Amino acid sequence: MKFCKKGISIYIHIPFCKSKCNYCDFFSRPNCLEKLQDYVNALCSEIEFFAKTYSAFENSSMQKIQTLYIGGGTPSLLSTAQLSQIFQTLQNNFRFEKTIEATIELNPDDVSKHLIAFLQKSFINRISLGIQSLNEKTLSKMNRRATKKTCLNALKIINENFSKRFSVDLICGFPEENFDDLKYSLQEIFKYNVEHISFYSLCVEEGTKLFDLIESSELPFDEDFSDKLWLFGKNLLSKNSFKQYEISNFAKSKKAQSVHNLNYWNLDTYFGFGAGATGTIYSSKQSIRYTNNQDILAYINFWLSNKKKVDPIFLNPKSVETNFSSPNGFIHKSDFKTNFDFSNIPQIFKNFPTQFEIIDKQTEEFEFFMMNFRKRAGFNKSTYEERFNKKIESVINLDEQFFKTWVEKGRLKISRSGQYSLSVKGLLYLNTFLQKISEILFC
Repeated sequence: MKFCKKGISIYIHIPFCKSKCNYCDFFSRPNCLEKLQDYVNALCSEIEFFAKTYSAFENSSMQKIQTLYIGGGTPSLLSTAQLSQIFQTLQNNFRFEKTIEATIELNPDDVSKHLIAFLQKSFINRISLGIQSLNEKTLSKMNRRATKKTCLNALKIINENFSKRFSVDLICGFPEENFDDLKYSLQEIFKYNVEHISFYSLCVEEGTKLFDLIESSELPFDEDFSDKLWLFGKNLLSKNSFKQYEISNFAKSKKAQSVHNLNYWNLDTYFGFGAGATGTIYSSKQSIRYTNNQDILAYINFWLSNKKKVDPIFLNPKSVETNFSSPNGFIHKSDFKTNFDFSNIPQIFKNFPTQFEIIDKQTEEFEFFMMNFRKRAGFNKSTYEERFNKKIESVINLDEQFFKTWVEKGRLKISRSGQYSLSVKGLLYLNTFLQKISEILFC
C-alpha cells in the first residue's frame, strides 16, 4: 500500500513567538525562547524516528520529500545554526525531489541580510513573509512586532537578496482600516517582485485578545465592511496580474502557486513534525489524522529521552497488548506487516505525545468537497469516483432544484470533461453550498 506516490509533504511547526498578535489563534507560545535549542534537538529526534518509520511503511530505504513548509509561530526566531541543524537532519533522513518546494515563514522583524543570504544558499526556495498590514496604527493595535518601516525594509532585503520564490501574507478588515489603507498596503507590496499573495479577510476567533477587545466594545468591528474590503482587494489583485486560484490565495502564474497548500486542498497525505503539528495519512480503506501535543515541555522531554531508541525499527501491531507500556516496544522493521490496520495506531503509540483520529470515508468525502471546492479549478469527477468508488451524481444530482439553480445562476460550473468548480460568484457562497453537501452525506 503506497501512501505517497508523488513524494512526501512535510510540515514543521516552530511554536515560539516573542509576543502574541491580538488576532492570532494558531498554536504558539511567547516567552519560551530559552527552550529553543532543546526544542530543535527534540524536533530532529522526531524527524529521524519517523523517517525510518515511513521507510518501513513503503519498504524503501529513504522517502522523498516533495514539499516542505516550516511555519509557526515564528520560524525566523531560530538562529542560522539551528536552521542548519534542522536542514541537515532532513537531508540525512530523506531524499529531495528535484522539483521540491521548500518554504519558510518569516516575520519582518527578523529579516536581515545575513538570514536571507543563508536561505539563498540553502535548499529553501520559497519565503512567505507575514506582512499582514502596512498601516502603522493597525500594526500597533494588533500587537505586531514589526512597524511599517520594518515591513518595508524586510520586503526590500528579500527582493534584493533572494532570487527564488517570494510570497506575502496580508489580512484585511482590521478595526478602523479603510479602502485607502488596504490600497496602500497592496500597492507597496506590488513594488517588490512578489509572485504570490495570501489575502485573508479578518476572522475574529474566540479566545484571542482581539475577540475580547471587540466584545467589550474597546474596538469596533464591522464584518460586512470587512467583506467589502476583501472584495475590493481581490479586484485590485486581479488588476495587477494576481490570479485567484483558491479562496484566499492569488498567484501571478501557475508556477507561483503554493504546491504544499495544494496538497492540503487535494487531500494528499502530509506529515507534521513539532509540538502542535498535524498530519493526515490517507489510504484506500481508512485514514488517520494525528496532532502532536501542544505541551512543549512534554514534547521536548519525550523526544530527548527516547533519542537513543530510534534506530531502523518499527512497531509490531501484534504486540499492542503486552509490549507497548513504554517505547521499549520497538522492534526491527522486518517484522512490520504491510497489511497494517490504522485502527491499531492510537493504541500502539499511546505513550507518544500525540492524539489520533480515525477518518471514516464519509468524513473524508465531505472534506474532499470542502477542500476541493475552495480551489478555482475544482476537481474532476474521475478523481472523486476513483477515490470513493461511487458516482458523483449520488451527491451532486443536477435534477435536484438546489444544484440546478446553482448551475443556472452560474455559481456551479461543470465542464464537458467532468470538471466541477465554483465560479467567482459561487465561491462567495461556499458555506451555503457545503451545508447542502453535508445534509446529503450525513442526513
